[in-house]
Amino acid sequence: MGGACEIIHAILSGEIQMKMVQDWKTAWRWHSTQVFAVLAVLPMVWSELPDDIKTQIPADWHPWIVAAIALGGILLRVRDQSK
Repeated sequence: MGGACEIIHAILSGEIQMKMVQDWKTAWRWHSTQVFAVLAVLPMVWSELPDDIKTQIPADWHPWIVAAIALGGILLRVRDQSK
């Protein structure tokens, strides 16, 4: 398997079987899910920001900011969140 499109196709075609985690109904409470939700809406939020705010963040920082958010999601996914 290669790229994301091939993986999605394999899942949709049934070549790869996906199994939900037991506590999937509480996924909205997982910190990693919340971080990835922020990452998902970030482009929409960014497009709605006024230009004077956008200019405060240098363009060459953008990929690093997105990577840091994604890395945070990965780290939070493996962290024990039990109370």
